[in-house]
Amino acid sequence: MEPILGVLGGLSAAGIYYLLKKIGAAIFVKKYGMIVEKVFSVIDPVAGQLITGYDGSEVQKAVELAVARVGDSTLDQHDVVAIANYVLGKFDPKLAAIKVIDESSPEGQASLELVKSVGKLRDGAPFDEVLAIAKHAKALI
Repeated sequence: MEPILGVLGGLSAAGIYYLLKKIGAAIFVKKYGMIVEKVFSVIDPVAGQLITGYDGSEVQKAVELAVARVGDSTLDQHDVVAIANYVLGKFDPKLAAIKVIDESSPEGQASLELVKSVGKLRDGAPFDEVLAIAKHAKALI
C-alpha cells in the first residue's frame, strides 16, 4: 500500500508543479505580451546578422537592449533579463529570416538603433552604458 501511495503522491506533486509552471507562463505572457511582441518586431529583421556575427553573450545582450528599448525604462534589470530569456527561447530563425527592416516604422528605427548599440558593445563600450542609452531612447509602446 505504501508504494502505491508514494507513486500517487509523486504523480500529484509532478502534476501540481506542471500546472503551476503553466499558470506562471500564462501570467508572464499576459503581463509582458505587448513588450515581447514589440521585441520580436525589432529583433527579427536583424536577427540573422546578430546570430551569425556575434557570440551567444552578445546576442543575449542585444536582446536585453531591445527589451530595455521597448520597455521604456519601466522594467527593472530582472524583468529585462527574464523577457530576453523568454524571447530567445521562443525565437525562430526561419520566421525572422523573411522579415526586412522598414526604416520608416518605429520598429525599423529601433532595429537600426539596436545594430548600432551592438556595434558599440563590440567596440568596447560597457554594457551598462549602452543599456542606459537604450532605456532613454523613445519607447515603442
